[in-house]
Amino acid sequence: MGRKNFKRVGICLSICIVAMFFSSMAGAPVTSNDFSAPVDVDVTEINPNVQPSPMANPGLEEPRVWADDGDFIISFDDEPGLYNATTPDIAAAPAGSFNEGTVHAVWSEMNKTPADPYFEIHYSMSEDDRGLEWSNDEEHEGDRIISDTSIGKNMAAGDATCPAIAIDPQGIIHVVWQQAYADMTYEVHYSRSDDNGKTWTGSDGPGDILVSWREGNGLDAPWINAPRIAISTNPIILHVVWSELYGGDQMEVMYSRSFDQGTSWTGAMSGDVMISDSGSQEYAYEADIGVTRVDGRSVHVVWTQDEPSTGTSEVFYVRSEDFGDNWEPERPISFIDTDSNFVYRARVAAGGDFIHVVWDQGSPIGWEVYYSGSFDNGQFFTGEVEDTVISFPDGNDVWYPVVATSDWGQNVVAIWSEVDDKSPMGSQEIHISQTSDPMDPSTWTGINDDIVISWPDPNDATIAHNPAVIIGDTGRPQVVWHEENIISSQKATRNDEIHYIPATTFNAPMQLGWNFISVPLIQTDTNIVNVLDDSWGDGNTNWDLVYAYVYTGSVGEWKSYATFKPASLNTLLNIDNTMGFWIRITALGDGDLTFHGDYDVSTAIPLKAGWNLVGYPGQNERSVTNAFSGVPEFMAANGYSAAAAYKITPLAGSYMMQPGEAYWIQVSSDTTWTINW
Repeated sequence: MGRKNFKRVGICLSICIVAMFFSSMAGAPVTSNDFSAPVDVDVTEINPNVQPSPMANPGLEEPRVWADDGDFIISFDDEPGLYNATTPDIAAAPAGSFNEGTVHAVWSEMNKTPADPYFEIHYSMSEDDRGLEWSNDEEHEGDRIISDTSIGKNMAAGDATCPAIAIDPQGIIHVVWQQAYADMTYEVHYSRSDDNGKTWTGSDGPGDILVSWREGNGLDAPWINAPRIAISTNPIILHVVWSELYGGDQMEVMYSRSFDQGTSWTGAMSGDVMISDSGSQEYAYEADIGVTRVDGRSVHVVWTQDEPSTGTSEVFYVRSEDFGDNWEPERPISFIDTDSNFVYRARVAAGGDFIHVVWDQGSPIGWEVYYSGSFDNGQFFTGEVEDTVISFPDGNDVWYPVVATSDWGQNVVAIWSEVDDKSPMGSQEIHISQTSDPMDPSTWTGINDDIVISWPDPNDATIAHNPAVIIGDTGRPQVVWHEENIISSQKATRNDEIHYIPATTFNAPMQLGWNFISVPLIQTDTNIVNVLDDSWGDGNTNWDLVYAYVYTGSVGEWKSYATFKPASLNTLLNIDNTMGFWIRITALGDGDLTFHGDYDVSTAIPLKAGWNLVGYPGQNERSVTNAFSGVPEFMAANGYSAAAAYKITPLAGSYMMQPGEAYWIQVSSDTTWTINW
């Protein structure tokens, strides 16, 4: 696939040179001479005259951790470009369900009848949260349509668009969308799968299920906005909200729910419930919904509309504390500033007693992502006092931010679309900002620099748009969006496809022989074999020997792990993101050793007086001087150099430290080095 993002850190040395280095490097701690070739390894296979290229700045600096050389396309690529896939959503089956860990995506896509094109709801799923294989992304699998196609075939305006997906505790998959009718009115439709996506009520019978109230005779809403769905767990109740053009000239937020897992809906049976204030005479746009408390008893809805008292545009909120039986009056939860610019499309994520709301808002230099949070189940929102900007204010407009949370609301991630300044073609890419301390606005990772997670194509200006995000039970975000699928720059008509990035991965370029590296991601399982497992890559980059210099108390010693030794003889059993190490590669595979793990916002590395072999678990490069500005005990840093006698050389203060590299760090006394992402 395409470019490689990270600096070349592999080295190819003879075993005898490596042994000389560790016994001769001036000032470095050496307490053991066991860094030598095992007797059953043919050292003549390693050419000491072949050295890698010196490390150099990559052609593109981003994305650092999420994407290496391309995004996954999870929709079937229908050429030519008539069958555009758009507005995806994503969900993961919860722990304890029969399909636990599976990932499911839906989107709207035009059908294959060019003479009478119309949109239907399409679907694909991955069997596990790695997302490396999807059910409907190849030609022999084709597209999986889950809505009732007869509606489009029999009506002049039969488009099914803007789907939303959720999965209940039993693993049943629920999808809602906005459906156009022949009389140019709209309703909310629904389809369900009880068998992990194999069959659907919409496409396999009995057909789409109506969620909203249908009056008929052309008296229904001439427009509705993108329905959203959330699920209470005990009892299982499905909640759906949407914005609807009401009374001819105002947009209000409507609500419908199901007590029988989608078989019937209160809105379709007895009428939709309006939960916004119709007396305000303001347009309520694109409502979103979430639930909190252990059982999902508290239901939270947000949207954007004008504030009547000031004429400003704000984020509004309503809450139900009894599963949707009763609703409190609406109120603004963004800061009301008479000079405020327009706000657009609020999104909410909820967990425990935490509620997180993001939206895009104009500023004097451009549109940015704003945040308002509640830590008491909606009684108070931080935005009522001051909104928080969580994107980097660089003057590039942001589009369509979305938010997800995990760990009962403690971890939060926001995703959006924005022009990437570092993309060679000025592509619009997917950006991220996240925090594990939402009560501290300064901890959002995206406020100091753009962090891009999609792949900026070096040859074409693409548009990555309309992202959706969840955080699965593993704690890692899963992201989908739609993007022009550019196979060739000469392609006359480009079609949008659904792109996906799985769990956080890091590709470290390797060379045969010895490589001096680190793992910049947090490991939930630090077993060395699992950390260095290449199954997140092509599975064919193999190693047989690893060395690390490890302190036990105040005593440092070389420890090793060899795949050819009995388990009882190995001493290096665990590695983490604080450590640097030497690893011997025996087979290159795709040329990368691929790690997986999680982000962190800050990592503390204890340093002992003398030399320490460490990693660099940061996301952004930083000069040696800057990285150690808060460590008065710092004395010197050494790093890899192909030209040095023993491949290690002193580093100048201006040297830019990189994730994935390893370093020798010298300090005058015991201290702690903290790397903030």
